[in-house]
Amino acid sequence: MKDELVWALAFDFPRLYTGLRKTYTYAHFQGVNCADGWEPIVRWLSGQIERLIELESVEEQELYRAIEVRERHGGLEFYMNDATEDMQKLIASAVAESFSVCEFCGHQGVLRQPNRRGPKTLCSDCFGKVIVLPAQRMVPSQRI
Repeated sequence: MKDELVWALAFDFPRLYTGLRKTYTYAHFQGVNCADGWEPIVRWLSGQIERLIELESVEEQELYRAIEVRERHGGLEFYMNDATEDMQKLIASAVAESFSVCEFCGHQGVLRQPNRRGPKTLCSDCFGKVIVLPAQRMVPSQRI
C-alpha cells in the first residue's frame, strides 16, 4: 500500500496505529504489506476497531494495537497485539470480504492461483497484467 494511504490510516485511527510512531513493549508495528485495492476494507475495519477501542477504559485502550496488515494465501490478514471478541469478528468479516475484492484495483475479484506465485485475489482485468514480486517490507519511512 502506498505510504500516503498508510499514513492516512495512522492519522485517522491514531489509537489503533500508534505503532507507526513508537515501539510497543512486546511488539512493534510490522507495516502494511498489501496492495491499494484493499485500502477500503482496511479503512472500514480500522474505523470499526477504533470505535471499539474508544469504548474501553483509558487503561484498556493501550492494549489494542495493530501489529501487521498483510496479504497471505490470497486474503487479508490483520494482526493485533490483543483483540476483544467483537474485534475478532470484525477482522474475520474483513478477511472474508478480501477474498472477493481485487487486491490491486479494488474491483470484484476471485481467488486465483497464478504460476508458482501463490494464490492472489484478482479481478479479470488485473489477472495476467499484475506481476507479483516477492513482498518487501512496507513500513512507511519516518518523515521529519
